[in-house]
Amino acid sequence: DDNSTVERVAESFYDPAAGGVYVFTSHLSKFGVAYRPAVFSDVGADHWANPYVTFLAARGLLDSEGGTYRPDDTATRGELIQLLAQALSAAKLPAQPVQVYSDVPATSSLALASNWVYYNNLAGAITSGGTLRPNAAITREDMAALLGNTASGVGLRLRSKGLDTGYTDLDSVADYARQSVIRLRVAGVLEMTQNYKFNPDATLNRGEMAQIVASLLSNL
Repeated sequence: DDNSTVERVAESFYDPAAGGVYVFTSHLSKFGVAYRPAVFSDVGADHWANPYVTFLAARGLLDSEGGTYRPDDTATRGELIQLLAQALSAAKLPAQPVQVYSDVPATSSLALASNWVYYNNLAGAITSGGTLRPNAAITREDMAALLGNTASGVGLRLRSKGLDTGYTDLDSVADYARQSVIRLRVAGVLEMTQNYKFNPDATLNRGEMAQIVASLLSNL
């Protein structure tokens, strides 16, 4: 940066087809390609979520010092919001947090991210009564609504891969999330399940959360 401090560019990915590394940044500088390994004892090389978890950890978005990631644990609303705020440089966090949700005090580690989603109306569709419910499990349709609103709110141009939405239960997705599900599926951020269902009311686990956010960053 301007102070000669080295920063990691979270919004970066390697495209094997093009044979190049792509980065998204808001300033000109000197850039280098580096590999930052991260090891989680519960996400080994043979674990299905390993590519996504290591993708995020290499960009400093996940902390591997604790030794475990807990990929099968249920992902919470607060965890997804925090991860998105850290992953996107376009997420302009306030310098000083204030309390905007009754269940997220200004002293909370989630306060800055909650301010970001509140003032940009990114979570309006999944909140009510002035609460964020950060510790509650996040459903798949709420995840899609949050990602879709975030992509629009910060001006992300998701690259269409021309994929057929194909979900047989798309009509059961809530109105506030349906277009986001379609947009994210067409862009390849959401994968197709074996039974061709989106399962809007099902909850997300932490492995799936890593997969979706990593896929989002790789699609920019």
